[in-house]
Amino acid sequence: MKRIAAVLGPTNTGKTHYAIERMLAHRTGVIGLPLRLLAREVYDKIVAIRGPSVVALVTGEERIVPERTQYWVCTVEAMPLGNGADFVAIDEIQLCADPERGHVFTDRLLHARGLHETLFLGAETMRSAIAALVPKVEFIRRERFSQLVYAGSKKVSRMPPRSAIVGFSVENLYAMAELLRRQKGGAAVVMGALSPRTRNAQVELYQNGDVDLLVATDAIGMGLNLDIKHVAFSGLRKFDGRKVRDLWPNELAQIAGRAGRHTQNGSFGVTGEAPPLDDQVVEAIVNHRFAPVRKLMWRNSALEFGSPERLIASLEERTDDEWLTRAREADDVQALKALIARPEIRERLGDARAVRLLWDVCNIPDFRGISHAEHADLLGRIFEFLHEHRRVPDDWLARQVKRIDRVEGDIDTLSKRLAYIRTWTYVAQRTGWVDDETHWRGATRAVEDRLSDALHAALTQRFVDRRTSVLLRRLKQRESLVAEVNDLGEVTVEGQVLGRIEGFRFRMDETASPDEAKTLQQAALAVLRPEFHLRADRMYNAPDTEFDLTEQGGLMWGDRAVGKLVKGDDPMKPVAEAFVDEEAAGPEVVQKVQRRLQHFIDRRVAAQFEPLLAMSRDEAITGLARGVAFRMLENFGIVPRGEIADDIKALDQDARALLRKHGVRFGQYTIFMPLLLKPAPTRLRLVLWGLWQGLDDFPDSPPPGLVTIPTVEGAPAGHATMAGYRVAGARSIRIDMLERLADMLRGEDSRGGFEANPDMLSISGLTLEQFSDLMGGLGYKAERGEREKVKAVQPSETEPAATDAPESVDEDTLGAVPPTGLEGADTPDPVAPDTPQETPVETPGEAPATPPAEVPGDVPAETPPSTPQETPVQESAAEPEMEVFYTFTWAPRGRGAQRPRRPEGSGGGNQRKGGGGKPQGRQGGKPGGKGGKRPPRDDKPKTYTSRPEKSGKVDPDNPFAVLAALKDKS
Repeated sequence: MKRIAAVLGPTNTGKTHYAIERMLAHRTGVIGLPLRLLAREVYDKIVAIRGPSVVALVTGEERIVPERTQYWVCTVEAMPLGNGADFVAIDEIQLCADPERGHVFTDRLLHARGLHETLFLGAETMRSAIAALVPKVEFIRRERFSQLVYAGSKKVSRMPPRSAIVGFSVENLYAMAELLRRQKGGAAVVMGALSPRTRNAQVELYQNGDVDLLVATDAIGMGLNLDIKHVAFSGLRKFDGRKVRDLWPNELAQIAGRAGRHTQNGSFGVTGEAPPLDDQVVEAIVNHRFAPVRKLMWRNSALEFGSPERLIASLEERTDDEWLTRAREADDVQALKALIARPEIRERLGDARAVRLLWDVCNIPDFRGISHAEHADLLGRIFEFLHEHRRVPDDWLARQVKRIDRVEGDIDTLSKRLAYIRTWTYVAQRTGWVDDETHWRGATRAVEDRLSDALHAALTQRFVDRRTSVLLRRLKQRESLVAEVNDLGEVTVEGQVLGRIEGFRFRMDETASPDEAKTLQQAALAVLRPEFHLRADRMYNAPDTEFDLTEQGGLMWGDRAVGKLVKGDDPMKPVAEAFVDEEAAGPEVVQKVQRRLQHFIDRRVAAQFEPLLAMSRDEAITGLARGVAFRMLENFGIVPRGEIADDIKALDQDARALLRKHGVRFGQYTIFMPLLLKPAPTRLRLVLWGLWQGLDDFPDSPPPGLVTIPTVEGAPAGHATMAGYRVAGARSIRIDMLERLADMLRGEDSRGGFEANPDMLSISGLTLEQFSDLMGGLGYKAERGEREKVKAVQPSETEPAATDAPESVDEDTLGAVPPTGLEGADTPDPVAPDTPQETPVETPGEAPATPPAEVPGDVPAETPPSTPQETPVQESAAEPEMEVFYTFTWAPRGRGAQRPRRPEGSGGGNQRKGGGGKPQGRQGGKPGGKGGKRPPRDDKPKTYTSRPEKSGKVDPDNPFAVLAALKDKS
């Protein structure tokens, strides 16, 4: 007894599963499905149950037919008719009303029958039509396993996991996938145009949890069973091949029904620019109540091939059945009419075999979708080959396939190539169209697989952030994440780079979007805490030699920035602030790192400022001396004398001795500790001073060893002092070298005027012009003048050698004077005292009347007799050579200028050098001794020399004097 049943109901009622069970209950069976993708899915299920040797897969582009085939899984168009199968099933029978393919489903409804059982699976809307067209049909109503609810509109950023966003154009689909990649880590893409291989790979991304979102066309509505909890429509209009129209409620329900598989409830809604659904539509979808189908698409299947005209007439035949309506002209009919109109094709249609062959060729789908004319050209070419050679030539087919077999390109390019290869896959699947069917089916399938893999890779690369998706899956599954940190500090989890560890802070990958950053941070919190604890232990046990302090107050552990100094309650007690990501590392790591850094900086301050701190703790220093010590402490060991001049003046000799015991030097310009002028204390002092002053950017410390440096414009007040320098014009001079210069200036007549001697230039390392500017900054007036440079006179050979060198010279003093920083400037070489010098002889106001005398030892050149006219010319050519000199006089121009005074503690105290005994209110008093009269001006010719007067002592701070003494001694 033949059984014909219609199993009707909404989605998620198990209709397809029921049909598979019924087919396998028979010896043979055929099931027709609406999509190639769905056919592949059902084929895989049956193969898993019965094995591949008895299951066939037949679609337009794929044909797997074992010799002992019992069960056929096909697309509806490819179903074998009349093979005598015991069981026949047609899925999604409501597609009988589809304008494009409806006539094929209607034909199967009317004519496809199994020997023992026939099933029609579909929507309840087909009940009336099936009852009218299929006699003795049995109806089986199946209820949905789960409930479907309307969730309204949701933003893409708030889309719940396991959601499918449905669009109806490729552009909309790609834009949505791009957005999801940035915000959610990516999405799988499913379209009807994908090959089964690409589609399966994309679905696998979704099913295994690599991505939590799916972007798809309405292809998912045709029985694709996926783990979807929510369906969101990004649009409510679609192009149906002829025009753009609104989706019908039953079409929306077919797609929305993909949400909530089996017993899990599902939801649907809208997103993006899609408007909210009408209440009536929502009610219809939720309650599965739709208007019944009144008309089915129909086309005559009893075709006549006697002539082209008779074929077209049979295709256009009308029906009188009230349930059927003639389908609109399909692509195959359009191609047939276009080819018949061509003379070169028409002349070949002389018999029914040729007409039938042409119709078979016209059934090749337009996979490329370029234009009807181009599709007709291709079909005409294939028909000519088949009609003339009965085969498509291998060389021609090989060229077509080779042109497509390229895997480079973007998504659109690969999609087009995949559509093109489907044409040749279809041709290769037709029996008798190629010479070696097995070869060409394998070759075209191989090309399709390569293109499918390339397309899957391109889709994944563009629309899936592997790093974020992997981390989301691991976190969702609550699996333990193991982080790896390489030598560069890069943190990787599951092979994905999260970011970089810098010290005790985690820096996420800069390419991550804000939403990706949340995921990376979440994963980092799970894996980095053990790493931070391990680093903290290593750091706590590290020696101080591994730590350093930058000039901006940064604290370094090796090459890692681990903290910075901030202002404390005391200038000498800064507070270490640790750079630790507390959320990732935990409070214990923060405390351990901060404690270690505080130990380091406390010991660094104690070591670098040991003389200053020892003085502050000396209980023997009391009274006014203790006040001076306090001022030294709060100024980090350097105080301009003018700021505490009254206190210094009031100190007695005992108090001064106590301070000198701790290394304090009472200079003319500065009260300072020479030990604290070394480079390391200077760098630390500038940092501590900058913190105490609240500076945002600390000035750099000067290069070590320079006597003078260019004055820094715009530097904060007090910077030069803290750097160990005093501003003097365009350059600043180191305070200890300034005191040595002041010692030299005390012996000069600052009121009457004096010139700089070589020792002054040597100690400063400046040119005469630069030295004049420096003196101007110290309160002296520099008057520039020029004079005739007198020829040098050779010293007598019997001149006694210098004997004023000391018996011994401390060799450590040879390097006492550091470089000046002007080595690259145009400065004259300093002159050692033991070098024979030219002694210029100058007669003020007179020019030499006679040529210079011959130097002994020179051989005069022979001069030929000359006329009297030649001699004046030679004499006038000898112009006198001029030299520049400066005269310096004391002329203070500001409160900071200090008059030169005697060094404290030197013999004679405040007594005059001449022993007159008169107190010196101003240095030297009035020239001329007791009478106070200036001695008469000596206008006689004088002899000047740059050679300093030899004395019995050698200045240990002058390397040239030391070298001269050593040479004379030798």
